[in-house]
Amino acid sequence: MSFRGVRFFLLPALVIDLLLASTVVSYLNSMNFCSSPFNCSNSTPILFPFSSLNSSCGFNLISCNGNVTKIRLFDSDFIVKRITYLDRSIEVRYPAAYETKLCSSPQNFTLSGRLLTSGIRVFGVNLTFFKCNSANDWLLRPPSSWKRKDCADGSLLYYYYSPQEQIKLPLNIHRLNCSMYEIPAGVEESVSANLSAILSGGFFLRWSFDCLECNTSGGKCVFGEDDAPACYCKDGSVNHKNCSDGSSSKSA
Repeated sequence: MSFRGVRFFLLPALVIDLLLASTVVSYLNSMNFCSSPFNCSNSTPILFPFSSLNSSCGFNLISCNGNVTKIRLFDSDFIVKRITYLDRSIEVRYPAAYETKLCSSPQNFTLSGRLLTSGIRVFGVNLTFFKCNSANDWLLRPPSSWKRKDCADGSLLYYYYSPQEQIKLPLNIHRLNCSMYEIPAGVEESVSANLSAILSGGFFLRWSFDCLECNTSGGKCVFGEDDAPACYCKDGSVNHKNCSDGSSSKSA
């Protein structure tokens, strides 16, 4: 084989070696980059699946406002009450101004995109409410468990919070000039509570990936290329659960 032929075969191999080396360096940098948690004042450290760094380290949703830890969800800043990594949950409270937002710009709480594909879920008893531009005969005599709030813009907010009771809605509910919404809340024991008390109960976010198992095996929890949680190990492998489960999906 001529020298030119040898060079022809060596160049692709050299390129591949350089790419692999770059991948390893990038991975090691990512491991180090994602290693430093942050916290707000004396609160619980912020760890995976949340981060203040790049998107591979976790969701960049949490911020600090003095001693208050906040999380950005559904176009609003919610207050983080507690993070429990052992239970893989975060307890969230509504901000004080959220009651006003229900009148001005209500929305359903629906996870989408990466939050949904990563396995994060919202838990809480649903608070159902109707925002109506005007009253009508049926709404003037709502079910006894319904509450009413008059909004500053003249619209009406009817809401009910009764997990055990199935409310029979009129067949023409969507013709009553009302929009229906559902959000999670947490005051199950008091169906007669006012809206402020119900919202103060907050709700939970939970995730299924066990990062403790990954960390114990010497790995780091990150989001992979498919946006799914993964365990990145020191040898450059990417495993589903930990660095010894034999489920490597790729290797540097």
